[in-house]
Amino acid sequence: MSTLESNFNLSKKYSREIKSLLVFVCKRDLSWLLSHSEYELNDQEEVLFKQAYELLLTGTPLAYITSEQAFYNYNFKVSPKVLIPRPETELIVDIAIESIVKSQEKAACLDIGTGSGALITSIASELQKKDQIAFKNCAFMAGDISTDAIKQAKINAQAYGLDNRINFLAGNLFTPFIDLIRRHNIRYLFIAANLPYLTKEEREGENSIKAEPDLALLGGKDGLELYLELLQQLKKYQDEFNFHLVMEINPWQAEKLIQASANNLSDINIKKTPDLNGQTRFIELNNRRN
Repeated sequence: MSTLESNFNLSKKYSREIKSLLVFVCKRDLSWLLSHSEYELNDQEEVLFKQAYELLLTGTPLAYITSEQAFYNYNFKVSPKVLIPRPETELIVDIAIESIVKSQEKAACLDIGTGSGALITSIASELQKKDQIAFKNCAFMAGDISTDAIKQAKINAQAYGLDNRINFLAGNLFTPFIDLIRRHNIRYLFIAANLPYLTKEEREGENSIKAEPDLALLGGKDGLELYLELLQQLKKYQDEFNFHLVMEINPWQAEKLIQASANNLSDINIKKTPDLNGQTRFIELNNRRN
């Protein structure tokens, strides 16, 4: 049987991933593993680790091997049918909390293209911790065109006791939410849209995402196809609701999306928001008039 130490030294390139796999296989935290490097894996752990390591070498993302990904201090179940949540998207949680609390009225929080449900579940959970009144007055909704994604998102919401607070809707972008918003008589919407925004060339040129689903990554010729469709949908209802829309993009798409936003929506405030690296990662639109 191999020891933890021998497995730690299998590869410098995958050193971090190997440690995570051993945490997963041995069901111990990293500090325990590092302080017990002489530990010998038992038969079951040995088999599981070898299988997982082989998958890692073939390019399978760590999150798909362990079926789990950390996001905003929570752990979410993921599968090859949904996009792996990214750290840069965590900023939307902070923006959402501030926006919803500031609204001081009955609001709805929409997660369009929810995937694993990590974003809407994190927002709801954090709001519940930080402002009970705002949490009580907010209707949480999430949608995706993929029914597999909806199933995964429901599982993650249930794990945090929020499946009864989040409405999951299968459908195309903003359209599925209209009836539910009107039924709740909501006038203020926070809308998170982390839609597929890669071009085909970007998709093919990035090995780290080759195992993730096309449906969750590809956004047409310039990567903005779905965002343009979303703006056109919102145009029909911009006089009915106050909304704060946050769209995650590639930095090079910023000016084109800003222009499209101005062309489709009237009387809106447009803001470029950087990620932790200082690059424009989000375009925020706000049409609040009171």
